[in-house]
Amino acid sequence: MTESFASSDYSENLQLETTYSNNNNDNNHNQRKQKRRPMQTSSQDARYSHRSYQQQQQQQQQQQWYPENMYYDQYYYNPPPSRGGYMNHNYYNYQSQQPQQQHHHRRGQNRHPTSSGQMNQQANIRPSNHHSLGRSTGEVENLRSTLTEQLLENVYECMICIIKINRDEEIWSCDICYKMFHLNCIRKWANSEESGTDKNWRCPGCQYSYSTNPNYTCFCHKRTNPIFQPGEIPHSCGERCEKRLNTKSNDCNHRCSELCHPGPCPTCTTMVKRSCLCGRESQTIMCSSNSLIKCENKCGKLKLCQHHRCELVCHPRDCEPCDQLIKQICLSHGTEREVLCTIETGDTNLYTCGEVCGKLLQCGQHRCTKTCHDGSCSDCLLLPKNCKTCACGKTTMDNEQRTSCLDHLPTCDKLCDKILSCGPTNDHHRCSAQCHNESCPPCNKKSILQCRCGQSSQSTSCVEAIQYDPIKNPFCCERRCNRKKICGKHRCTEMCCDRDIHVCEIICGKTLNCGIHKCEELCHKNPCRKCPINSYDELTCRCGQTVLQPPIECGTKPPICNYKCDRTHTCDHPVYHSCHNDDECPPCTHLVSKMCVGEHTLRNNVPCHLKEVLCGQPCGKPLQCGVHTCQRACHSGPCQTVDQKCTQRCAMKRRECGHPCNVQCHGHEPCPSTTCREVVKVRCPCGRLLKDVVCNIKSNESSENKDDVNLTQSLVQALSVRTIDLSLARKQQQQVQLPQLECDDECRIIQRNKALAQALSINPEESRQSVVVYTDFLRDYAKRNVEFVQTVERQFAQLVEETQRHRASKRCHSFKPMKINERHVVHELGTFYGLETQAMDPEPHRNVTAYASYGVCKIPTVLLSETIRREKLKVPPPVTLI
Repeated sequence: MTESFASSDYSENLQLETTYSNNNNDNNHNQRKQKRRPMQTSSQDARYSHRSYQQQQQQQQQQQWYPENMYYDQYYYNPPPSRGGYMNHNYYNYQSQQPQQQHHHRRGQNRHPTSSGQMNQQANIRPSNHHSLGRSTGEVENLRSTLTEQLLENVYECMICIIKINRDEEIWSCDICYKMFHLNCIRKWANSEESGTDKNWRCPGCQYSYSTNPNYTCFCHKRTNPIFQPGEIPHSCGERCEKRLNTKSNDCNHRCSELCHPGPCPTCTTMVKRSCLCGRESQTIMCSSNSLIKCENKCGKLKLCQHHRCELVCHPRDCEPCDQLIKQICLSHGTEREVLCTIETGDTNLYTCGEVCGKLLQCGQHRCTKTCHDGSCSDCLLLPKNCKTCACGKTTMDNEQRTSCLDHLPTCDKLCDKILSCGPTNDHHRCSAQCHNESCPPCNKKSILQCRCGQSSQSTSCVEAIQYDPIKNPFCCERRCNRKKICGKHRCTEMCCDRDIHVCEIICGKTLNCGIHKCEELCHKNPCRKCPINSYDELTCRCGQTVLQPPIECGTKPPICNYKCDRTHTCDHPVYHSCHNDDECPPCTHLVSKMCVGEHTLRNNVPCHLKEVLCGQPCGKPLQCGVHTCQRACHSGPCQTVDQKCTQRCAMKRRECGHPCNVQCHGHEPCPSTTCREVVKVRCPCGRLLKDVVCNIKSNESSENKDDVNLTQSLVQALSVRTIDLSLARKQQQQVQLPQLECDDECRIIQRNKALAQALSINPEESRQSVVVYTDFLRDYAKRNVEFVQTVERQFAQLVEETQRHRASKRCHSFKPMKINERHVVHELGTFYGLETQAMDPEPHRNVTAYASYGVCKIPTVLLSETIRREKLKVPPPVTLI
């Protein structure tokens, strides 16, 4: 790598350059002036001057709302960052100054290579590596050396095809991320649908958008199709790079002195002289540095008022507006006011209030009707020497009879024709009365009144029209505005509104991020700002060992403390949790032994915080009925409520059939007389047929008691005893016999076969075999393709034998690709072998895989091929003895 202070360039690099001049500062200030100022909060119409105070108040609020040196549109309407990440603003300005080139559509047509001259032009408009994607100096040096080493060793891989790039292959390198690709690969990517829009395509590495066709050039873009020379970096031209160096400064124009290389250029190390923010002092710093130079002198520049000087310490941008107050006196009335010093107000201490002068003229009878003015008032216009005409001013008359300004003026026979205040703006009505001295009589014509918002008009008499004043009493229509305010949430409900900008005057009132205070700003569109309230007290954790130093934003939670909790706990077990800000400590997890709530077993390794331990065994406590016990799993609390009845079934056996009573628990009371619904199994005499039937035997309590009494009396008389135990007698009574099923023809055939087998000394269990019946599809296909069926049977038999011999849980066998009918045969025949079959792969390579499981797979007693052979020979199948 060539050092920036090389001997050939030593004299040039040591020369100090002055970059931040006062002219550049002025240009930057002018550019900043072009930014949009804060949006005005009221209408610009002069008719609403009575709102000026409200406007000033809102402007003062806006200065408090937004951060210093930030405008309204920057705070609320700033655009989000671009998709490509951080880019230098100078690059966008540089791109906007370039002439627009004609782009060719990439879809449906071929890209044409450009000549070397065109490539030089394209190289000039490529994005500069000013910031090198925000990499530090060490990262830039490491990336450049790594890329150079990988190219020399032929180990760099193309991101698209994942194949190493050779020295003699054509490549394309991105100027943003410095990734390298095969030229064919990047051209295919650029012409694909995934690369971007029709006119632009994106780099696969950094997603930066390009509009030019990818071509093979050297890294500095000076030479097209460079030829590899031994000793040089592959794909380089061997000349000096001369691209702009990697720097964070916006005015660095130094060029790279290294030979053509991949990756970013080195950091600019030239020492230059730069001015401070105010331009009074300068320092020598490295060109690549973007640090601001600030002296400790006062600015001293004239403010915008051009009368006072700036007292701030060295600062950028324009000086702040002058805040000096100047006292001014009204020219006519002598009233005083205080205004901010500006270019207009700084030169004089007098002002015009805009009202009528009203001073008494020299005549002593009339007052001045001119607007507030400087100097003395003029003479009275009604004096005889100043008035030589009649009252209307059309006829010249001799006013010798008039001695003072209070005398009436002479009149003539002509119409007055003075301009009245009514009528259209450009063509006011005129007085139609004869020349007169007094004020003109009311006009008898009609005027068209235009409402304040300009949406409607109304024709009315001039007498009513002159009652409306554009400022104090404007004519308004009944149309409601209903336009959205700048907050985007509320609408203007004012009648006949003429505002251009509708500022929402409702207080926002939303809860700020602290969760305590409410937003006190006017209703706005963007999210509320952070809570401006800060605390200047230390914020500690619960135990006080961890402290946050002020200032602390409102809503900040106490710091996380890593010390053990020092609170008093309900148990004496060791504490495992740290200090916390919750009201209750976490539950104790120390393992102890506890008895379950039902007192059945002692449970070990139970967390200490568990109050109720359940063992899962049946409860077993006696219920209120006195017969049953609780069958619920181990639980806490009573088994039943006071008014709850036992819902279990009675287990007492019936006398007639011996089945349980199965009626809802009735305590110690006798079982009610109900029909038995127990399901029993009924067989035929031989035992082959089996059927489930309902018992349907109804108990008769009166007959039972009568039989017991008769039996007891007869036995007492015969045996001369007082008491007799009838339990033995009841057991000896014959129970009701259930009906039996009748044997069918099949039962009789089985009995005959058994008798025949006994007579012939044949064991029917040894000769019993299952009969295999194949489907019609398998038999028809096997008749036409016996060899294929035999091949499948051999492979199935081998698979079953290996599975049974090795006792493997599952084995598989894959057949070669087959047609659909052959696969159907394999699927259907596999079911007779107890195999699972599954089709694999798409056509035309679709095949079948058979899976055999131990204990499930088997070989049929009669094979399909053997069945087909018997059918051809017309041999009857073997008879199976039943």
